[in-house]
Amino acid sequence: MMDEQNNIFFDPFAEEGVAEVDSLSSFIKIIECNAINQKFPIEHWSDVLTAENEHILKSNYIYRGQNKDHGKINANAFRKTESILCKPEYNIYPHFMPATNEFYRQVSHRLNEDERKQWVAFSQHHGLKTNLLDVTGSPLVALFFACYEEVKSSTNGREKVAVVYLFDDYIDVTEILNKFSAVTIIELMIRGEKFTINKMFKLLKGYKSNWLYDGYQKYFMNLCMNIEKIAKNSDSYDDTCIKLALKSIHESAKAISELPKNVSIIEKLEKAQKLFEAIQGYPNRTIIEVDEFDFHHADVREKMIYFYLVFLVFYLKHHQFNYEVTNLDFMPLMIFKPNVSFERSRLQNGFFIAQQFKKYAKDDEQQIRLIQEINYTKKIKIKNPDLILTQLNALGINEGAIYGDFDNVAKYIRQSFE
Repeated sequence: MMDEQNNIFFDPFAEEGVAEVDSLSSFIKIIECNAINQKFPIEHWSDVLTAENEHILKSNYIYRGQNKDHGKINANAFRKTESILCKPEYNIYPHFMPATNEFYRQVSHRLNEDERKQWVAFSQHHGLKTNLLDVTGSPLVALFFACYEEVKSSTNGREKVAVVYLFDDYIDVTEILNKFSAVTIIELMIRGEKFTINKMFKLLKGYKSNWLYDGYQKYFMNLCMNIEKIAKNSDSYDDTCIKLALKSIHESAKAISELPKNVSIIEKLEKAQKLFEAIQGYPNRTIIEVDEFDFHHADVREKMIYFYLVFLVFYLKHHQFNYEVTNLDFMPLMIFKPNVSFERSRLQNGFFIAQQFKKYAKDDEQQIRLIQEINYTKKIKIKNPDLILTQLNALGINEGAIYGDFDNVAKYIRQSFE
């Protein structure tokens, strides 16, 4: 929305990145203002009806609708249920793969090659718990799900308020996950898989123009703080060489994590160089190889990305099960658009955020203790979901159109005639 007289763009989101709407038209205005503020104006409100519209794609946002705001956003494998909460260490999640493996055992003979290769996505589609979080490129599809699930749920007298989350802090790792059968990028990076390392370097180079500044502050500094935590355990090792190396890593990481935000990039780069050299001296060190990367001729941005990947792999390899529960808050979100084509996903312009995690073998059981945080960029609170569902239906966005299968089309028609 723009004040034409003063040529000023208004941001409908409050300082916390939260807006509130109570009708379809107000939601569309929010989406329009968001696109305008990113310098990609929507010429007509109907442009938001399809994610194929160039203006929506250029805004870079992806969306998720929920019937209420749970505070934390997690894939269903990492949502705390009663069975998890009753455990003494409720932050240790059982690995979800045994269930999906059993599902595969029983139905694999009926699957095509793509469905076998993208088994986790197939399992998610059929309702099993996985590390994949459903998102969409269409704001109105997200709005439908937020309102539809809220209207279906029992409110127990509370005011009905749904929510649509907006994300723009992500990289697309589809090419990597389509190439390998691995569940996570973390698993491939720990292995030192060369294609993955090279692709991640390229993705981060093209990630955001402000990555070196905002992204560096957000991810690189947090990563160094976590390296400091694991490196300070040097006294627990008997090997003197390891003790000295870890001590040096701890001191270098601590120096970086304590730098104020206004310190120049060059000074931060010098500190990072010291941490890099300390890690090089660590026994069984982890040094990644990136094709066409010459450290001595690389620019500041490329060096920082290289350091970030080296330190990330080091941290992931050396984070142990007995360390404190850690949320991964130093990686961008990773979106995944599998080759498997589901009609429902096509209708919803749906794909996934692949929530990253590290698995551990403990007492003959696979458990998860290191999980990536999923943080939204902006949030729209939705009031009057019943009214908005009626307005969406007038535009042809309803249960039959969104799901597309015979049962839901028949259900929608039956309700329309009742």
